[in-house]
Formats: sequence, C-alpha cells, structure tokens
Amino acid sequence: MSKYKIGQIVYRPEMRHGETHVTCPDCFGKKFLTVTLGDGVGSIVTIDCGTCSVGYDPPSGIIRLPTYTAELTTVRIDSVITKLVNEQEICLYSGDSMYETPESDLFLIEEIQAATERADALAKEHTEEEAKRMLRKEKDTRTWAWNICYHRRQIKEAERQLAYHRAKLEAAAVHRKEKE
Repeated sequence: MSKYKIGQIVYRPEMRHGETHVTCPDCFGKKFLTVTLGDGVGSIVTIDCGTCSVGYDPPSGIIRLPTYTAELTTVRIDSVITKLVNEQEICLYSGDSMYETPESDLFLIEEIQAATERADALAKEHTEEEAKRMLRKEKDTRTWAWNICYHRRQIKEAERQLAYHRAKLEAAAVHRKEKE
C-alpha cells in the first residue's frame, strides 16, 4: 500500500549542481611537472600537467570541482506505480517534473526536518563522489612515465629527421657549387 496519494503535495529532496575552482593537486598551480629521469645522472625534464589540462587546452593550474547544494522542491503526485524489484514490492511516484521517484525520497510537508537532512546527505554524497572522480586518472593506462617516454621518442625522431634534411640541403649546396 502506498504512503502517498494522488494529488498530495510532498517534499522531494534535490541537489543543484555548481562548481568550485581549486589549485591543481598535481602541479600545485605551476601548470607543469618536474620529472627526474632514471638515467643515472639525474636528468630533469618538465612536462605539461595532465590533471589541469582539459582536452587539447593547455594546463591552467586549476581544476574545476563539481559541487552540489541541497534543495527541497514541493511536488504534486500525479501517479503511483507499484513495481516488483528484487522480489520486493516498491511504490514509485510521478508528477511535477519527477519520474518514478521512490517513497524513500519523498516526505510529507510536516517532515521538513527529515527532508532537509536527506537533501543534505544527497548533496554531500554526490560532492564527495565527484571529488574522488576528479582525482582519478581518466586513462589509467597512460602514466606520466609514458608521457615522458613518448615525448622523448618524438624529440629523437624530430632530431633524426632534422639531421637527414640538413644533410640533403648540404648535398644540394655542394652539388650546386660544383656546377658553377
């Protein structure tokens, strides 16, 4: 049997999305990382920080952290649906911009304290989860070591290409002088 009736006005705890900016936890706002290579002589290189760069944009020194704030919305129940979930009957409510909301996320108007606590808990839970997600690597297979190796390999290839093309120009210059 459902706790709420069609036409009844209840509180629904919600969260509003926002964001805050914090200093990058990897580069501390410097926009680059300093890496000591394991070549035995302590060579040091710097690389762009991958944590505070978004897509093709260069590092900014800050990261955006999503935040959530608690909010209570009053809604009028338009329909009540009973479903069997994990061999348990649950009531789902719909109405005023909500779709199949479980009974545990609705509160009587008199239960404002409980509704506020639930909204605060939801906002806190989502904010903490977003903070954890932001600090995880998007691509676990790409480490900072991979980044360094890749760019060093590209530098060596560019130097090899440069030497090749300089030699071609020098050969052409020598050949041109012989004809004069």
